Amino acid sequence: MKVFKVYFLALLLIFMVPVLAEDAAEETEGTEEAVSEEAAPGGEEVKKEEAEKKEEAKEEAEKEAEQKPEEAVKAPAEEAKVEEQKPAEPAQAAEQKPAEPAPMAEVKADEPKVTAKVESEGEGEADKKDDKEKSDKKFNVSVSTGISHGLAKERKSFGYNLNLGASYTFPWKMSFGADVGLNAGYRYDMDLAGPMEEDGSVTNKKVNSGVFDGTPLNLALSQPFKLFWEMGGNAGISVALPFTSTELWEQYKIYTILSANLGVKRSFKVAKETSLSVGLNFNYSKTFAEEGYAWDDYSNEMLDVVNEHMFSLGAGLSLGYKSLTISVKGGSLIGRNYQLDYDENTDWESSMANDEWYYLFTFGASLSYVYKDWNFNLGVTTNAPEYSNGNYSYNSFEGDPEVKNGDANYPFKPKFTVVYANIGYSYSF
Repeated sequence: MKVFKVYFLALLLIFMVPVLAEDAAEETEGTEEAVSEEAAPGGEEVKKEEAEKKEEAKEEAEKEAEQKPEEAVKAPAEEAKVEEQKPAEPAQAAEQKPAEPAPMAEVKADEPKVTAKVESEGEGEADKKDDKEKSDKKFNVSVSTGISHGLAKERKSFGYNLNLGASYTFPWKMSFGADVGLNAGYRYDMDLAGPMEEDGSVTNKKVNSGVFDGTPLNLALSQPFKLFWEMGGNAGISVALPFTSTELWEQYKIYTILSANLGVKRSFKVAKETSLSVGLNFNYSKTFAEEGYAWDDYSNEMLDVVNEHMFSLGAGLSLGYKSLTISVKGGSLIGRNYQLDYDENTDWESSMANDEWYYLFTFGASLSYVYKDWNFNLGVTTNAPEYSNGNYSYNSFEGDPEVKNGDANYPFKPKFTVVYANIGYSYSF
């Protein structure tokens, strides 16, 4: 329970920075709106229009007085009264209805040009503002989920994963990101290790097992750069903190995993809206743990040896058309476990405890489609030892020839192949 409490604290830590940044952005936008309201034309234009209306009303009253001299002679007092009241009526109406559209339409012939010019400038500024807002989007939050299933008939397995991530891009294009997630695994219809009943008959019982755990909290810093021949590169470092994973933290007792990676990529335009990309990637990771092995207190035996060093070298090829991308990648992993110290007095031994370097084969193919902020991905991966026997050397009996390599593994070999489907959403601001 302590591990999962820390896990949820890690989730809050990931999304704290983007939320604070969003509040700061809203305050900045509010300040800009206040400034724009102060700069907008206000009461001076309304007063100017009211004065013009008063002068027009007075001129109309004087013209009517000139056209009707008899009425002006017969009733001079009433005419004077009318002359005083008529200029006041338009001003009174303007005070009561300052937002009516009719007075705004009564402008001079040359004023619409000025008005049109102001509107066009406003639209251009709005477009520039939108472009600037798009380029100023520094934060990104994402969520992805997916399922997977193994092709091996002798060990059927089903997996589910959920991952949450956030990143910030600095003005010099350096990016800092963090992600953490949950995964669940379920193995079913597995044969018993000892398939014999007590009476000596073969049993038909099956074993099912499941596990639910958190993934390590990953923190990464990456910097893109340009190379010659229109090649682009990316260098980065990352640290994995396994305190959000019960298995890695309590059983394997891993403190942290440090990694460094370097990648280069070159894209070629082969047709309209179609491109071909070739890339190479190198990665190294170092694991820091309290012990060099994982121990099972219930069975009082060693479960596994902790990996200490891992080198990976891979190559990838992808073909993209609009929002659809087909990718194929492969490579080799070279690793070494912690060297364990034991002697003849030790009550346990491991045949693989002090093996030197081991070699793994990796292959993957995927089909991805991007729609707005959504990403859909289907793929298959094959991760296996370079040879079926793990490239170990052994002799059956003394004097027999040494056997070093077994059958070589290959892509899509069912025993080591998993198919998967993922869907993710990403939002930038």
